Amino acid sequence: MLRLDPPRKFSFRPAEEWPEWSTEFKRFRTAGKLHQEDGEIQRDTLIYYMGQGAEKIYRTLQFDGEGETDTNFDCLMGKFTKYFIPKRNIIYERSQFQERKQRETETIEEFYRVLKDPVRHCNYGAEELLIIRDRFVVGLTDQKLKEKLQLIHDLTLKKALETARQHELIKSQMKAQAVVDLVSKNNSKASSNPKPRPGSSSNQRAACVKKKTSEPRRILLSITHLAEDKKTDADFKIDTGADVNIINKQTWLSLGKPQLLEGNINLSSPGGALEVKGKFEAEIKGVKTYICVIGNNVDNLLSRDTASALKLIKRVDQVKFNMVKCTPVKIKVKDDVTPYSISTARRVPIPLQSKVKKERERMKELDIIEEITEPTDWVSPMVPVPKTNGDVRICVDLRKLNQAVQREKYIIPMFDDIIHQLRGSTIFSKLDAQSGFWQLPLDPDTAKLTTFITPYGRFFMNRVPFGISSAPEIFIRTISEILQGIDGVICYFDDILCYSKTKRNMKISLRKFRED
Repeated sequence: MLRLDPPRKFSFRPAEEWPEWSTEFKRFRTAGKLHQEDGEIQRDTLIYYMGQGAEKIYRTLQFDGEGETDTNFDCLMGKFTKYFIPKRNIIYERSQFQERKQRETETIEEFYRVLKDPVRHCNYGAEELLIIRDRFVVGLTDQKLKEKLQLIHDLTLKKALETARQHELIKSQMKAQAVVDLVSKNNSKASSNPKPRPGSSSNQRAACVKKKTSEPRRILLSITHLAEDKKTDADFKIDTGADVNIINKQTWLSLGKPQLLEGNINLSSPGGALEVKGKFEAEIKGVKTYICVIGNNVDNLLSRDTASALKLIKRVDQVKFNMVKCTPVKIKVKDDVTPYSISTARRVPIPLQSKVKKERERMKELDIIEEITEPTDWVSPMVPVPKTNGDVRICVDLRKLNQAVQREKYIIPMFDDIIHQLRGSTIFSKLDAQSGFWQLPLDPDTAKLTTFITPYGRFFMNRVPFGISSAPEIFIRTISEILQGIDGVICYFDDILCYSKTKRNMKISLRKFRED
């Protein structure tokens, strides 16, 4: 027999350790050729390696069945297994499995592996893979990924894993882009011993520098120092998270070292305190503002207020679902299909009723849905789904309609195709089509197929609904047609990725995208 390190001692915590320990011993038995020894040696070796306490348990085992003997290794292991692991509580095992969610530190692969192990004890039979798929999708922490997976018709566990891995990889690549500093301002109490320079303001402010994962827009601006009427050009980052304008020492020197006002301005960053030289009044394209000078080697930042005054940015207080300029989408139904219609709405839980009404009114105002009173052949139920932020999403159960829908055959990009296209690119911009399907108009002749019933009346969709089986293909096809002629753009469901090898080409692609 080969000389191998024996398995670790058994801890006699039955349900927790026995399956793993017994598997480890079986591998040791095979690798060490113990299985070639006679039954008595195998029995005694097993009991010896189990450790203190195994002998007492062994004496309680009964081998009174036909063909049962303690020198038969499989029979002996079976007896120990029955002793250590009593009959499982299937209800408990299933409840534990159904409550399992992805932890913040778990990758997609790790979450999938931890689902595969406990499901073996749930006795789901032929439905096991479908149930793992459902638990995998519902248990994900990434809400956007969950929504994306639920939009895929005929989703399999394999497809869910592939899509989730792609999403995780692309997300990690996007996070690897440069981290940008944001400056935010807080009013602080005045110091008891202010030491302003001549002409300085008594206002004293503290600010902190935060981090953001998106790259602010850069722009070349001309700065005029008002006191000395000296002008110079400087490269700025437009930072909508910044409350103050800042420039580095090099830019300040190029302005001729204008006299600074000191107001005990404190700026700090994740790397420590910033060396604030002071501030001065300047004019940028006709806009008068104060600029703080930083001794550290930092980027010049243009604040939110200054950028707004220069009309370089625009505040959007409400997301509007403007329709894409395209041919209205038609839902094609198979011939000789019996329409599905329900006459009673599903009940809405009392705590959700006010939220459902609020969301219904919002969707009406945005022209997403429209109330209908005339009879319709198709009527589906409404399903309110709570969001993580406390709001409610109104969904429609379109499973019956999906069975009758003729799906378009449009190829959805695969992960390998996307990676091949990105090869050599170093600059990326990800654009998110907010509630993308709602931006596609629905043909009025087929819109009534989407009629759904609620406790507050019947409505139909004016835009392509989430949950319709043909929606993903239609959306990707439509957006791809619109983006034809723009280099470096990929549409993957409601995400649009722009990629380029140079900043210049990226700006060209983004400009064309906005124009289209």
